[in-house]
Amino acid sequence: MNAEDNRKEPTEPITVTSFTVLGSHLFWVVLGPLVLLLLLWGTTASESGWVAALDIAFFVVVASMIFGRWLDQRSGQGTNSAGEQSTWRDFRRYAWSLPIVAASAWIVANLLGNHVLDGG
Repeated sequence: MNAEDNRKEPTEPITVTSFTVLGSHLFWVVLGPLVLLLLLWGTTASESGWVAALDIAFFVVVASMIFGRWLDQRSGQGTNSAGEQSTWRDFRRYAWSLPIVAASAWIVANLLGNHVLDGG
């Protein structure tokens, strides 16, 4: 068996037939990460402690991104980063890794904002 035997057969592009599916896909791929970055920036710039409105909003957006990915996957029209149809395994990987990465970034932002950048 050589490398050519391991290639996947090309598939037809997935057609999105619902505005809800398109919106959920755009949210978890583009808008959600942008909002998370803005919230992390706000958390770093403020000295508001560990549980503030920005922190709660951050985790609400993380949960909303997972829900958006779930809606996208459930529709049968979801795609992965390579543009191929996503699987439930892709969804589970995302649902486990996003909270871990997001919580790590949130901790770093709070440490920077509350302890490093305030001079204390």
